[in-house]
Amino acid sequence: MTSLSSRRAFVAAAMAGVAALTMFTVAVVAQEKEPIVIGTSNQLSGHTATVGRPFVAGANTYINWINDQGGINGRKIRFIALDDQGNPDTGIANLRQLLSENALVIFQPVSSAVAAPMLPILAENNAIMVSYTGVEAMYGNPNYFAIGLDTTTTLGIVANYITSVVGDKKPRVSFLNVETPASIGARDAVIEKIKALGWEVGELQTYPPKVTDFSPQIAKLAASNPDYIVGTVVDGFLPQVVMGMRRAGIKAPLVNFQAGNAESSFKTLATDQFLAVRDFLDPVEKDPAMDQVREIADKYGSTGEMTSNTFTKGWVTAAVTVAALKKCEPDCDQAKLKAALLTTDYDTGGLGPRITFSETQRVGAQSGRLYKWDAAKDAAVPATDFIEALK
Repeated sequence: MTSLSSRRAFVAAAMAGVAALTMFTVAVVAQEKEPIVIGTSNQLSGHTATVGRPFVAGANTYINWINDQGGINGRKIRFIALDDQGNPDTGIANLRQLLSENALVIFQPVSSAVAAPMLPILAENNAIMVSYTGVEAMYGNPNYFAIGLDTTTTLGIVANYITSVVGDKKPRVSFLNVETPASIGARDAVIEKIKALGWEVGELQTYPPKVTDFSPQIAKLAASNPDYIVGTVVDGFLPQVVMGMRRAGIKAPLVNFQAGNAESSFKTLATDQFLAVRDFLDPVEKDPAMDQVREIADKYGSTGEMTSNTFTKGWVTAAVTVAALKKCEPDCDQAKLKAALLTTDYDTGGLGPRITFSETQRVGAQSGRLYKWDAAKDAAVPATDFIEALK
């Protein structure tokens, strides 16, 4: 009897152990749900890394924060960021790799020259792309969404600012633009608007993305004797451009677009000859919303990349995408995600303007502010309230 009882006890214990092991295995499987993949090919090195790195760091910081809160319905986000160095061919190869990794959404490269050739591949794969800023060449893709201002709207805001300053006067406006489709297209659209106002269009100068010398462009701008120069000059080139303008005797201010508004640029230039558009807060601005972002960035070791408001745009790009994914889950796919994005009405909590999408509006932000340097405050400060583009 004792032997039989012992055997029964052993079997019962073994069965209990198997049951416990089975329960443990089920629990582990439940916790190890397949991650949601978000990917980007971006400029993490090279001449436009000053824009690409902060964007990727901002997005990665927000995603890490969400993952530490449990992810989305128990699914973590796997964020893959590949370096293309601003090379379109590398960007294409990276995009194909990300799609092979089953990326549900692609964050657009900060360079429109890299992003534009991706269109056919995105269309073939019905892939969702979310951009930190609008790129006009991408608008033919029905699965494209942009968080921040596009270049056309930004230069329209610049033109609207100039109208508020000149009143009834007819200024001469010259242009200095990077040679990308978005920049040149935006310039031409704004030229049509200011011609309708009777303004004089001065010199139209462009520069290649990998320029080393701006002196020929600056000499021609100086000869045109402009009242204003409207620019699409990225932060890395601004000291060379503005200091070159000073040496050439140009008194006209350079009023710049949103990819050239870093606080470090304002501080280096320290002049009232430079203004730039911001749609989202720069990390150095004193604001409760930015204080929270800085605190979280410090936790994840990314404060060193908070060099411009491109970091903020990366954060908001990820936040809007995550909000759509939460509406889309469970069993989110590209069609469900697109439907969720189309109903987006996202409050950025003070980091920038409200982000709203619809079938007819794929650029979430529609207004921005002009900033200028304030020597007394040792900071760039708003020169305007939020304003829209010149109609």
